[in-house]
Formats: sequence, C-alpha cells, structure tokens
Amino acid sequence: MAGDNVKVIKYSGVSSSKVKYPVAKTIFGTIIKGDGPFLRVKTDLGKIVEIAKDKVFSVKDK
Repeated sequence: MAGDNVKVIKYSGVSSSKVKYPVAKTIFGTIIKGDGPFLRVKTDLGKIVEIAKDKVFSVKDK
C-alpha cells in the first residue's frame, strides 16, 4: 500500500457490546472506491471495509 494514499477516517459506528450505542471509531487505510453511498476502504491489515458516507465525519491524510 502506498504511504501517500493512506487516510485516517473517523466515523460514527456501533459498540460491540450487547447494548448497542453510537461510538466514534477510527480506521486507517486507502479509499479504493468512493462513489455511491459508501466508501470502500482497504485497511493496513488488508481487510476491505465499507462505511456509509453519512456516518463519516473526518477524512485526513495519515
């Protein structure tokens, strides 16, 4: 993964406990697809994650 394409994405997610509540989450990765209602991100670990654009509140360079 190229170092200049890595982004820090902060978004509103859901807790992993039994009682679900909103939490701020952060992911590091490269945006591989950004059209439509989702961002498709390839993380530093090689996992591909989709995040709804309306839940994202910050995208910055790493």
